[in-house]
Amino acid sequence: MPQVARELGVSPQTLTNSIAPERIDAGELPGLTSDERARLRELERENRILREEREILRKAAGFLAGDDEARRVEVTHRFIDVERRSHRIATMCRVLRVSRSGFYAWQARGAPSARPAILSWPRGSPPSTPSPTAPTAPRACTPSCAQTASASAVAASLA
Repeated sequence: MPQVARELGVSPQTLTNSIAPERIDAGELPGLTSDERARLRELERENRILREEREILRKAAGFLAGDDEARRVEVTHRFIDVERRSHRIATMCRVLRVSRSGFYAWQARGAPSARPAILSWPRGSPPSTPSPTAPTAPRACTPSCAQTASASAVAASLA
């Protein structure tokens, strides 16, 4: 093998590394075949996605359940806004069944600071006009803020 490597102008280890997968696939060496490695990568990716979806649902479950659709969407958008530093917006929108365009439109309207009063409404009874003195939740805007912002902060604003 060293002789062949010198003739090819590569190191013996490089030659060994390039031949090993073929020998494993042929059953000459122990190890995972190329097909098994590909399947393992696919399963690991699927597992990562499912774990992330489960984490999103676990964080959201406590306060996203409600009977008022407008309130649920507002709280969902707020949750996504808070958690966007931990998860991809597209993933959260898919898992929580809201449109990305709806989230971005909500965000463009100046949310959450421009629309905090909806979170303080009693379920099913929105006021005719939001109170200008309604408490507002600060928006996490820096890495240090992002570390302190969490789903529990959103849940606390609902209480």
